Amino acid sequence: MDELFSVAKSPEEQAASAVMQFAFDIDDNDWSAALQHIEAVMTYDLYPVDKAWLLVHESWAMFELGRKDEAISAGSNAVSLCLQNPDDITANGICGVAVRLLWQYDWIWGNVKSSGRQVDTAEVIQSSDNPIFWWLELGECGIAGNAVSNRWLHSIGEAEKTHSLRRRFISLILQTAFLGDRDAWKRYCCLQAENAYAQIEDDNEGRTDIVNVLEMFRRCSSRDDYRKALRSAIQRTSNSRIVEYAETVSLDESTHSTALNDLTLFQCIGDYLSADKADEVCRWCLTTLASVREYVRKVSATFNIPIELFKTLKACYMAASRDVQEEIEQWFLELPCVEESYASRAQNLTILFPASFWSDDNLATLLQRGDEGSLQQWYEYERSSHDEEAEAQWHVKVKSGQIDVIKSIDDAQKLSEDEIRRVSDCFSAYCAEAIASYEQSGVIAVHGVDHMLSAFLFCGYAHPELVDWDSFAKIMLSNAEALQDKRWPLKFLIHFSNELPDGIREELFSMLSCFVKSFEDKANIVYWLAYEAMASLSEDERQSIIDYLISNKRYNAVARIVQRFPAERYVQLMVTMLKMGPAGMCDTAAGALTKLELCNFGGVIVTETVEDIMANGTLAQKEWVAEAVIESTEEIPARMRERLIALEDSIGSSMRKALKEKLDV
Repeated sequence: MDELFSVAKSPEEQAASAVMQFAFDIDDNDWSAALQHIEAVMTYDLYPVDKAWLLVHESWAMFELGRKDEAISAGSNAVSLCLQNPDDITANGICGVAVRLLWQYDWIWGNVKSSGRQVDTAEVIQSSDNPIFWWLELGECGIAGNAVSNRWLHSIGEAEKTHSLRRRFISLILQTAFLGDRDAWKRYCCLQAENAYAQIEDDNEGRTDIVNVLEMFRRCSSRDDYRKALRSAIQRTSNSRIVEYAETVSLDESTHSTALNDLTLFQCIGDYLSADKADEVCRWCLTTLASVREYVRKVSATFNIPIELFKTLKACYMAASRDVQEEIEQWFLELPCVEESYASRAQNLTILFPASFWSDDNLATLLQRGDEGSLQQWYEYERSSHDEEAEAQWHVKVKSGQIDVIKSIDDAQKLSEDEIRRVSDCFSAYCAEAIASYEQSGVIAVHGVDHMLSAFLFCGYAHPELVDWDSFAKIMLSNAEALQDKRWPLKFLIHFSNELPDGIREELFSMLSCFVKSFEDKANIVYWLAYEAMASLSEDERQSIIDYLISNKRYNAVARIVQRFPAERYVQLMVTMLKMGPAGMCDTAAGALTKLELCNFGGVIVTETVEDIMANGTLAQKEWVAEAVIESTEEIPARMRERLIALEDSIGSSMRKALKEKLDV
């Protein structure tokens, strides 16, 4: 490209050469270089339309680099130049792109009044009504049809014939980059990433491409799509390539398009990072939290920066060195006040702090500064473990019906029988009120459910004979609460119900039998969670439930049940699932097989399979193995212990710590 630029003679050729270099620069995510190549020819004596063409690209690059006023000015000037040539088709296309850019700025920054323009939707639509945009849309329609054919060819083993679709993607990406159409460029880049992801979805050989696909998603996709791709990558990769990829990303180089995805990357991968990279990310977060406005200006952020930075700190805290962990703790201690909107995120971070942080002096500082939301209760609970008077005050709150303080308690055995009954009474009253309100007005409850249900189940697990399970059954069977609010109570029953007394388990099983019979949407995860909970509640019905789940291809649920209730008859099923199942199902089967090995089921075939997972499995599979070991009560065989010690370097920092503690016992 440099050679092409050097041989360009006329201003028009130099302008075209600069735009081509711009396209390849942004493909490398180098926006500064892209802007430099455009600015290098801006001073030449250009025709108005060529000048407008360069101004559009200049505006786009400045937008990505956070240069707000200059981006608006360049875009507005491009529109003005194009309007001077109303009969020029090229000018019409460039004008349409410029108006689209200004409309995007308008959405992010507000009305672009500094340029004397105020963009509306009608103007955007009208400016896009020209032959250039028609032609690009025809290309997109062709892409859609080819994508279906491409996926079909891949599915029947003729992937070598699918290269034409990739060429069309590249062609459209370059064309939109040449035109300066940011919106279309991002759209085609996303389509290319999705197509590439589809090609490697079930292809073991294609795993080598996963990092390239992740990079495509990072640059152009939505946060949700990128997070899904990251989670899939964790399930796919069998070595440290995903971590190596994450360590190449610098938060200092984030642009508007990549800023949120960059943070999402470290929120997903943070626990696997090296100490040096985790230190870098954590210190960057602390610096940025001290200068949020500067970061907003740089990337034109449209997300809640403090919340995302708290989440990133939490994700990377355990992987960071102890020196940086202490910096985070000291930073938190010196904050002026934590607002309610950030309180839950801040609490999630402080839960990771070591016991040494919760000294009397630090607690006094935290309690005095008046943090809002659940943090204050969290501090009060921590103080109660140091101070008998503070603990007495906390008990008074529970007896008075302030049930929300329960979420800051780590052991229900600290509650008296009277306090347990008080919690149960409050929960029963809440259930009766919610059901009555729904029957009268049809309004689904959205307030109080979290702390009420969590407090009830927290107390019910420790003292099942003291709480009102009838009210729990009624609220679960009622439509007074949204279905999504029933997911985690079902998960509670899945994990802990087998420890409840027989009579209560029978009552809950009957309730869930009614629950699934009245369920209309069998595609909803809540329906299948209910069956998984029923398998935990009834040993007699467990096999028939497993058979039903298998017949409906709910293999993850089957593997989780086997992990909780291992038996010799499940060995071949789990081995088959591991070898033949898709990513995700293989992971849960790894945990089940580990439990079977710990319980001495399956003999050599299970031993060798688990050893192979620890040596060659994906990151997610290795963590399922570690988690099964951590949660187990069985003795760890000596040969397996050796493999687990070697496994420590392949799992996340949080699980690594727990595994070390387990192996040291």
